Amino acid sequence: MTLEIALTLAVLIGTVTLFILDKFSPSVVSLLALLILTLSGLLSPAEALASLSSPVVVAIGSMFVVSAALFQTGVASRVGRAMFRLAGDKEWLLLAILMAAAALLSAFMNNVATTAV
Repeated sequence: MTLEIALTLAVLIGTVTLFILDKFSPSVVSLLALLILTLSGLLSPAEALASLSSPVVVAIGSMFVVSAALFQTGVASRVGRAMFRLAGDKEWLLLAILMAAAALLSAFMNNVATTAV
């Protein structure tokens, strides 16, 4: 086993361990693993940042920002209450309303981002 393989496995095991322990947020753990792999020379800076240029990653990141804004302003709560009001006590109707909302969202945005929201 080469040193590169051993270091990569150590970073992988450490990352999985930190995910399981849940002492840090997953984003911090992921960035730490990326930083260690880059500083150790296993990844070049271009390779480390290559995945961030994917349109899907940008779309999901943008949707998290928009989602946080909707929650902070109370819009998400109002929309949720309106959906519950429309559905009443009928669970099947609430499910149909949620599916219709997801279908409407997916018509205008990336499907991966719709799923994230």
